[in-house]
Amino acid sequence: MNRIFTQHILVPNHQSAQQLLVLFMDPNLPIESINLLLQKLTQHFPFAAIALIQARWTDEEKQITQEKEMRSLISKYSESLVDYIKKLQEHFHIASDATALISSGLASSICLDLIAEKKLLPGRFIGLMPLLVNYPQHISAQTTLHLFYNQDNPFISLPRIHADTQHLKEIDTDFTYDIFEHPYPFNDEILESMIKRILNTIPLRIIREVHKSQSKDDKTWS
Repeated sequence: MNRIFTQHILVPNHQSAQQLLVLFMDPNLPIESINLLLQKLTQHFPFAAIALIQARWTDEEKQITQEKEMRSLISKYSESLVDYIKKLQEHFHIASDATALISSGLASSICLDLIAEKKLLPGRFIGLMPLLVNYPQHISAQTTLHLFYNQDNPFISLPRIHADTQHLKEIDTDFTYDIFEHPYPFNDEILESMIKRILNTIPLRIIREVHKSQSKDDKTWS
């Protein structure tokens, strides 16, 4: 692919892809967790193309915990990541609103920053342990965020989780968040919650469009 990323792509059998799921995962995530995630996604989204992309992290990058260092990661990986996802969308003829970006740990913080900067606007972002590195003033309603946190984790403290989610509320972000007691990373309970959030959450932009349409109809018949 390029010197920064490696890739693995799963495509639906004998079908054109109707959705695109892009997985950009934490470098420290065990392969067993990735396999469990892939198993759940292929089970619930049989018509989706699934792309697993992995950054070629250095040993030093894998240990990053400070926000200043995270900003350097964002600068390093963001342009190539955005370019690659757009090429995937073009290849499979998938629009942004039918694209979901799934990420964890350090990688999820990079993705969340790209969404906040409007450089990348998938229909859904599913982030496990994302840190809000740069507090934005606005996040586009084109993307619905589903954030998942563990109380006991190596990335982000519970007070910081509350601070980040409170900021997202204050800027009227379309998001859900769940906090689990289980240690990082994935387990069946977290994965099932992810699937339910994706399948059952109606994006706020759609709800607002429906309300706006109903309001116009009311005025027409008044």
